[in-house]
Formats: sequence, structure tokens, C-alpha cells
Amino acid sequence: MGGYKYGEAWKHRNNRYWISKYNTREQYLPRKAKFEPQFTVEQFWRSPLKAKRRYATDGERTWVEWDPLPVKEPLKTGIKIFDEWVDYVAEGHPNSKKFCERYGLETSDINSMVFILTGHSTTSFAMAYKLLTLDVLLRYTDLSCKELARQTGIGSTNNLFIMSKTAWGVAPITRRKAIQKPGDVGRYKFQ
Repeated sequence: MGGYKYGEAWKHRNNRYWISKYNTREQYLPRKAKFEPQFTVEQFWRSPLKAKRRYATDGERTWVEWDPLPVKEPLKTGIKIFDEWVDYVAEGHPNSKKFCERYGLETSDINSMVFILTGHSTTSFAMAYKLLTLDVLLRYTDLSCKELARQTGIGSTNNLFIMSKTAWGVAPITRRKAIQKPGDVGRYKFQ
């Protein structure tokens, strides 16, 4: 670290670090791809909303199967281990360590594969996946912050607030007010 000032980045053995003015320890800077990733997070995302509300002519409410994605089924790459990892993330698992143990892999193996295919680290892929789900749930449900954190796999309301502030610059409830339109709540059946 010697010779570097706060806020400066430095390189050490293929890893980039920066010095924080708030913290004296080194902070890892995420890699940036110098190529166009083959896949996006949106291609693998599965909506938690499964049925759309429909009213009959007599006013009776019914539900019809619905999927908001232009592609009916989430994308399968044909790379078995990657597709299984995406399913693992979709189930709401917090990290890849247990997945790697199940297959006898190092976390760096999965991280490299995900980075090559999507341009994301495993952590940023999982966070982006959870944010897509959170955005939909904020708009179409009236779930509490505690329930939103549980349903999205984010964990705690503190984590929910931090992710929302990082992604959108506002608290989750403020985000809900900004994106929710009249009649959105109850329009879709949640799982």
C-alpha cells in the first residue's frame, strides 16, 4: 500500500485494489470485461408473478397464467454446470460456496465461468437477479420490507435498504411510490 493516497487504485498480481478514506484495509475492485458478454442477467430471470387477474363480464375475478418475459422459459445455455448454478441462484441461495462443494469446484472456477459468459462476478449476478425480482415485487405487491427481503433472498431489511440505495439511489418504499401505478397492486398473483 505504500505510496498510495486515499481513493487511488493500485494493481497487485492481477487484482485491482483501492484505498478507502473510511477504511484502512484494502478493498477489492470488481473486474470489468473487455469483451461483450454472451448473456445478460435478464435472459435467465424468472418472474415471481405467475397469474394475471382477469374480470369476467359478470364482474367475477379469475386468474390466467401469465409470464411477463418475452421468452416463456428462462434461457438454457447448454452448459450444464452454469445452468444448474443459475437455478441455484434462482432458488435464493446466498452464495456459491455450497454449490461448489457439491460439485467439487473452487469458487474461483464458477466465478470465472460466470464472468466469461455474463460479464458479472457470481455476487454481482446474484444481486442483479435479486434486484430484478425486487423491482417487480415493489411495483405489483404491497409486501412489507421484511417480507420483500425474505421473498427476494436479500435476507434482512438492512440489506434490502442498502441494495435499493445502491441500485436506485432511494429507499425501497420511495422506489415503490415512483414505479407503482394505480391498479398495479393485486393485478398479478404472486407465486
